[in-house]
Amino acid sequence: AVVNGATENAYVEYEGSEVSVSKIIDSIKKSGYRTGYAKLRLHISGMHCNSCVSQIEEELEGTSGILSASIDLGTEAALVKYIPSKVDYPALKNIIERMGYQVSEISHKYDENGSDTQNT
Repeated sequence: AVVNGATENAYVEYEGSEVSVSKIIDSIKKSGYRTGYAKLRLHISGMHCNSCVSQIEEELEGTSGILSASIDLGTEAALVKYIPSKVDYPALKNIIERMGYQVSEISHKYDENGSDTQNT
């Protein structure tokens, strides 16, 4: 890791097969520091069952830079937390559309504090 005290930024290189981004962020937060990430609310249509939900969540969470993905089948709404420097909305949309589902953005928020405030 390289830490720049003047800009209050840290840059971490990691081996994806050894540790996940979410574990690194959890460790940083446990040390008393904040991390920034973006939250994206999506509408995903074409899902028919919980298996569809699980497949999409697993595919997203297996993508570098995605911290978490949570989908509600009843509302067809997804909340994806991700690191903007690693992945962006077009990439997320492409992942889901390649699986055969339709995607549209509901809301998007970058949270520098890493808190769970919502933008609806």
